[in-house]
Amino acid sequence: MRYSEASLWLGIPLALLCVWLLFFCVPVMSQIESKKGELAGVEARIARLEAERSHPQEMVSGGASEDIHPYRLDQIPRLQAFPDFMKQIASSVRKGGVVVDRLKGRLDDGGVGTGSSFAHPVTELAFTGQFLDIGRALEQIQTVKAYRRILRAHLIGAEGMGPVVKGSVEIEFRAWRD
Repeated sequence: MRYSEASLWLGIPLALLCVWLLFFCVPVMSQIESKKGELAGVEARIARLEAERSHPQEMVSGGASEDIHPYRLDQIPRLQAFPDFMKQIASSVRKGGVVVDRLKGRLDDGGVGTGSSFAHPVTELAFTGQFLDIGRALEQIQTVKAYRRILRAHLIGAEGMGPVVKGSVEIEFRAWRD
């Protein structure tokens, strides 16, 4: 066998191998690397979301700023604007998965003659929902700057409804007098 025949028998398969590597393997390997990068990004996002989920207190406080504060609930409202303030709180509680059965308010006249610049309206909130959702809603309400205290709370486990709880809460808020 001569040198040219040997180079032909070895050169053609090597040339085909190089063409196959150039046109098939390199693009496939680059796609595999890009998919690995996407997978790493998704895994990092999943880990971040699970870390947030494992800390429900941080998740609730983060959600409270988004759910409750668009109506400037980070400030103490005026007494005239208090009904709108309570509507905003009720809608944020509803967004949290709690059904508001009744929303009733009254003005506590205990501090009228003391010269205080705050009035103390009391709101009775009757609700139905899951126990954890109700707890999150009450935690959200406590983040509001006008929140003062919970006067009375009453919870009843509804028979035949599973983990659903009915109840009512009387919450005292602060409002600027006019």
